[in-house]
Amino acid sequence: MRKNIARLFTALLLGALTSWLAPALAAGADTVSAAVPVAGGTLTSGQAVAGDVAAPAGIEYTFTALSGRHVTLAITNPKVSPKGEDLQMEVLNSRGFFDANRVLIGTGNTEIDFTPDPGSAGTTTVVISPFNAPARGSFTLTYATDVTGALTSGVATQGTLKYQGQNADYTFTAVAGRHVTLAITNPKVSPVGEDLQMEVFNSSGDFDANRVLIGTGSTEIDFTPDAGSAGITTVVISPFDGSATGSFTLTYATDVTGALTSGVATIGTLKYQGQNADYTFTAVAGRHVTLAITNPKVSPVGEDLQMEVLNSSGYFDANRVFIGTGATGIDFTPDAGSAGTTTVIISPFDSGTTGSFTLTYTVAAP
Repeated sequence: MRKNIARLFTALLLGALTSWLAPALAAGADTVSAAVPVAGGTLTSGQAVAGDVAAPAGIEYTFTALSGRHVTLAITNPKVSPKGEDLQMEVLNSRGFFDANRVLIGTGNTEIDFTPDPGSAGTTTVVISPFNAPARGSFTLTYATDVTGALTSGVATQGTLKYQGQNADYTFTAVAGRHVTLAITNPKVSPVGEDLQMEVFNSSGDFDANRVLIGTGSTEIDFTPDAGSAGITTVVISPFDGSATGSFTLTYATDVTGALTSGVATIGTLKYQGQNADYTFTAVAGRHVTLAITNPKVSPVGEDLQMEVLNSSGYFDANRVFIGTGATGIDFTPDAGSAGTTTVIISPFDSGTTGSFTLTYTVAAP
């Protein structure tokens, strides 16, 4: 009799326990299901996607990352509720590790931009979810690879950075000892007061020249690559301030060059800020040389070009002269140490100067 009562009590207890646990188990199953983000689809570079976070696990998108190819993930038009709460954006590589630092999504635009390494290449997942448990909201997500292109000397390239964090990467082949100019004109940067920046990397990935900022006016980088910097060179234009976007004209230009003939006038033009004109002749020891500049037209008004002469050893053969509004020249007599190939360099004295001129080289009769 006691055994029957005990069995009955145990059955009742198990039944009650099962009835009590059933909703909890069901809720637990729902919780596991909700922990999987909603699939938002595959991202295409440059195409904006409108998304919603309506569940605790958020929403996820994928794209294929390429090693060494910088990407931008821009969030615009976020609307998050309740007020004061945030969503978050995280990026996981093909191995499930974070590819970049998380950013919070609140009331303003934000972005993640990074360059995947070989270990991060492949399918990459972008997860947008509540940072604070009650947060829900909507947003526009744009995945964008960099603007790219190859530069040709003297040919202007129009570039636009449409998204926060996006870069523009242009390449050219640098030749050791050959001076180059990278001129930025017509920049339009927003928001007002922010800047883009231009940097140059040689084939080893090291900086080839000092960075310049791109704001409201023209600017340039000009430099002469050495032997270690020869080869594929990359010009990177990117936001200096995190939120900056904009457009610009970039012109890569090698120097104006030519060989001088005694008594023959040469017309030269420096079209781009930072560009030089390099002319050569063969100096003979003891034979007096004249280098005459006529018809100079220099801009902006009040600025100057300059003319310098270097002998075959790379040393100055004569004092520099400025080229402004009037005729000028250099004349000298090379000594034995200065004989041989001689280079006349006409370049901006003031960094923003361009202009045209007539150069006439004359050598005295033997």
